Amino acid sequence: MTVSQLNEQYPTCETHHVKSVELKITAQDVLNRLRWLIDECDDARFVGEFDHYSHSLGQGPEYLNASIKDARCVLFCLGHQLEKLNDLALCPQSIGICETDDTIDIIYLLSPQKEHNEIIDEWINLSMQAEERIH
Repeated sequence: MTVSQLNEQYPTCETHHVKSVELKITAQDVLNRLRWLIDECDDARFVGEFDHYSHSLGQGPEYLNASIKDARCVLFCLGHQLEKLNDLALCPQSIGICETDDTIDIIYLLSPQKEHNEIIDEWINLSMQAEERIH
């Protein structure tokens, strides 16, 4: 996983997976696996999913990079505390999944809570494993 800055302000974590004979997976497959992992986590709640590909394509083909075949986000809340107004700025969180002909790329904004990032990293790693290993 690579940590970088989006627009020099927002810390992100991303990972890239090359499709192969062993890794035949779609963005929707990854989203479904992430949703299952979120549902299984006592500290998380699934909020929804967003089809970013259809949204951008609906604006016109010029709004979509031609190499992107699908782009989806899974939305969730991780953690239980709501102590101050600022907490609302961090929830819900999302994980973006982008599919091209050759890759599955996954990205999310890092949380200020290190343990949340560790949980999300684990979900992403598990979501890219063979189906039988996560259920």
